[in-house]
Amino acid sequence: MDFFFSHPQLNSLLVEAANRHSKQPQFWSTPQDKEHKHLDLFGLKAYLSATLQFQVANYSALLAKYNFDNYSKLREFLEVLPEEKCPQFTAIMNEGQLIACTALQALMDIVDTAARTTATAVVIRRVSWIQYERAPTQGGGSPF
Repeated sequence: MDFFFSHPQLNSLLVEAANRHSKQPQFWSTPQDKEHKHLDLFGLKAYLSATLQFQVANYSALLAKYNFDNYSKLREFLEVLPEEKCPQFTAIMNEGQLIACTALQALMDIVDTAARTTATAVVIRRVSWIQYERAPTQGGGSPF
């Protein structure tokens, strides 16, 4: 995380090269087609959204597993409880475990959706790169 808080020195070679590059004018013989950039940005946003969805689903799965494990550990208290309270306590434990299992199943569906979204985003970005490479107004080259 240190790279978030460290910046290059003002007189460094990297900063000088970036300043030189930004001051050079860029001339185009024809107007630049920006459709590929919009498509690429859309693909990037979809990819980032799917990545976030993976992270949220992973964290939620950890919480659901923790919840399930906690309900499993409550079985030890059945020995200590009075007989008349045992059926209620068992019902609560079973209900909690069922809820945790249902949450895990829902999270598996969410991860499946995120995987499909990731694949779609990769395809969108590759299509935008191919579209850029085949553009007749550009000379080809790197999409960025």
